[in-house]
Amino acid sequence: MFLGKSFPCLVLCLLVLLSLSCRQVSFPSGTKLSGNDPASPFLLQNQFGSDKSLYDYAGKVVVLTFLYTSCSDICPVVARHLRTAYEVLKNKDTEFNIVVISVDPKRDSVERVYEYSKRWRMLNKWDFLTGEEQLLLPIWKAYYVSEPEKIGYGQEESLEGAITGSQKGGTEIFRDKIAEQYSVSHSSPVYVIDSEGYLRMVFTLPFDPDDLIKYVESIMD
Repeated sequence: MFLGKSFPCLVLCLLVLLSLSCRQVSFPSGTKLSGNDPASPFLLQNQFGSDKSLYDYAGKVVVLTFLYTSCSDICPVVARHLRTAYEVLKNKDTEFNIVVISVDPKRDSVERVYEYSKRWRMLNKWDFLTGEEQLLLPIWKAYYVSEPEKIGYGQEESLEGAITGSQKGGTEIFRDKIAEQYSVSHSSPVYVIDSEGYLRMVFTLPFDPDDLIKYVESIMD
């Protein structure tokens, strides 16, 4: 077989294809979504008491997850991954926002999510959103976050009913301590929403924050 003058061109094409394939970035700890489903809208209050909706982030990539301030297991892990992602991406030419939505509206007041954000050194780096349960329920459902299950919740309710008006002043601190004893069982997916408002990727624990960072960078290129 004689390739003649076409041989150099064939080699060049093969080298180009090989180069492109080497540049393919994999995200083994994430699940790629179709990219055809628009993210479900929301309207809640952030840690500063300001109304925030999905439309406020139009034109930017959004990293969205679901946490609560009293969580002591999976939430700190996710919060740490988000802070890591922010610290890397803030120095790059990447337009993105980190948004957290509460799964514990009973305790997660605006003041509380403010203090939590401050404690994680994310006060001005993310929006931690909260609101009434009736507002949050359809949002949890839309993002496949099962309705949070409260574990050990009965103690607080029974104590609340047993306290009379005259007793409340003296037992308020004790009641607050009891209230802290229940935990919330929930899933904590981390979604990546593109600048046009479409769901593109979801990460679930355990995931590598480097995969999240690389994916956000990839859809901004």
